[in-house]
Amino acid sequence: MDAKTLKVAFGKSKPPYIYEENGVVHGIEVDLVREILKSLQAPHEFKSLSYLRLETEATHGDTFDMIVGVRNREGGRYYSQAFMDHEVCAFSLKSRKITIKSAKDLQSLKVAVWRGAWKDLGADFKRIFEPGFNGKVPVNLVEYPQTKDRFASLYKGEVDVLIMDRYIFEWYRLTPQEGGTFTQDVKVHEIFPENTPAYVSFREEKTRDAFNRELKRLRDSGDYARMVKAYTGERLAGLGKK
Repeated sequence: MDAKTLKVAFGKSKPPYIYEENGVVHGIEVDLVREILKSLQAPHEFKSLSYLRLETEATHGDTFDMIVGVRNREGGRYYSQAFMDHEVCAFSLKSRKITIKSAKDLQSLKVAVWRGAWKDLGADFKRIFEPGFNGKVPVNLVEYPQTKDRFASLYKGEVDVLIMDRYIFEWYRLTPQEGGTFTQDVKVHEIFPENTPAYVSFREEKTRDAFNRELKRLRDSGDYARMVKAYTGERLAGLGKK
């Protein structure tokens, strides 16, 4: 690849996929991207952005060569193969005794999600929660800009149901959080039959193509699975022992 330094943007505070410690970004996405760019001998610099800016840069921006972890392949940039698959579940407090067998059961409940989740979680969820003519989602769908606030919303009684990636939920549950402890038992509702993919957005097509080749190599070799398990297995288990 060219010797120019690639400017790479990640989101913020989505552990174990991306998080900061002492101003340095870590996580599954960071390790995978770093390994791929190392194989391509591509100099790079990393920066973390708010998710609102991340999505804007991914579709309309020209500041970064790569935007990692975007959910929608829109705009005039080039997109990778599915880079990360998120196992998204619905969570409720066991004490509430809520029964959820499908997305349709969420219609009468207050639900915490990320921005734009109505278009990420399948046809039934979209039909129920897509914005109306006024451009606003239904009042019982609460979009939290910050992942940690969305996690806490379930335990604080702000919502009935939390929609979140299984491993993000476990990471926050096992990590001490400001403003409270989250020890109540939860019920996991596996109502989304397919994982939710995330992609990498590229400024240039040739960079995307080279990235895809290395991503496939990582998957085929088993290194991809091992790097993911290092966070979703060993590190999560370690958090639970603290």
